[in-house]
Amino acid sequence: MATLAVLFFVTYTHYAAILDKQLANQSLRLPAGIYAAPRRISTGEQISREELVDRLTSAGYQENEQNNEYAAGSFRLQNDGVEISASNFYQTTDLPERVFIAFKGKAISSIQKQESTGKLSSITLPAEMLTSDFNTKKQVRSATGFDDIPQMLIHALTAIEDRNFFSHNGVDVKAMFRAFYKNLTCGGIREGGSTITQQLIKNEFLSPERTYQRKLAEVMMAMALERRLTKEQIFALYCDRVYLGQSGITAIYGFQQAASLYFGKELKDLSLNEVALLAGLAKAPNRYSPQTNLEESKTRRDVVLNAMLEAGYIKTEEAAAAKNEQLAILPSQKLDNTAAAHFVDYVKREVDKQKFEEQDAARLRIETTLDVDLQQAANEAVTKHTTNLAK
Repeated sequence: MATLAVLFFVTYTHYAAILDKQLANQSLRLPAGIYAAPRRISTGEQISREELVDRLTSAGYQENEQNNEYAAGSFRLQNDGVEISASNFYQTTDLPERVFIAFKGKAISSIQKQESTGKLSSITLPAEMLTSDFNTKKQVRSATGFDDIPQMLIHALTAIEDRNFFSHNGVDVKAMFRAFYKNLTCGGIREGGSTITQQLIKNEFLSPERTYQRKLAEVMMAMALERRLTKEQIFALYCDRVYLGQSGITAIYGFQQAASLYFGKELKDLSLNEVALLAGLAKAPNRYSPQTNLEESKTRRDVVLNAMLEAGYIKTEEAAAAKNEQLAILPSQKLDNTAAAHFVDYVKREVDKQKFEEQDAARLRIETTLDVDLQQAANEAVTKHTTNLAK
């Protein structure tokens, strides 16, 4: 027994050290992926308040008071402008802790440091992620704090993904042994028994290979992460980073963007029917995509509703009403004026030349020179010219 305890301690210490090293490298604040050049905004620039909000959201800012330390910052809308607060990690010499951007018409009239009389001629926002998946040309991400997550979604996710999330230490032992037995009888890994914490570890820190060694690392690092972050932080990060399918060339990460791209709604405005459908996507996003496999997504939605009913989160009549409710799914996203598909392909080819191991390449943060505004202008010019040629 003592030997097993020593072996466990040594193994745990080894993987906890690996996790600490990655956390020290700011891997949660600076996710791997391909990034555009940082966007700069200046006094006198022709840009509306709504366009600035789009830029802030693309750069990883969240609206209202910041309660997610892994967001680039937060912003608040005011009658005549936008107040921007940068997180400690993203503050730079020309991006102080708090600034106020005032507008006159559709132009920036002034940029002023809050709590001082100092004015700035310009500020630089954190770089926008183009994609974290080299097989995807574009990606949509948005920061979400735990307080922004509807209780209904928390219930749906815990019911279907991790019933004991708020009480375990990162690992659900019963679920793990149940999965181990099933895998043993099947002669391979068929079921994971992973908690939400383990899924976050797998997505953010480990390679996708399905081996027992990777599973051991996942378990140990999940236990270590639970000692370093709160349950609320872990849950919010999971809701931000989980892959939830693809709409056209756009990869969807996080429930906030899934709500927008699948239903055209804010997360807080989703019905029980819609929440259950999104919660069901986490298991197999492409298989259950409502844009390509609506009937399968409905079947999976019903599984989530049944799990919520079993867990006591909803009543029988609520589950029945949700199953009968019509779903209004938006069509897949088309190539838009900010997409840089060929540029992403070029970067991928350059990375391939470096002969990185697959798991190492998946953890690279690649900062590029792509100017998103110029890319959009170029795309619009080409589209206009080809339209004229067609005429």
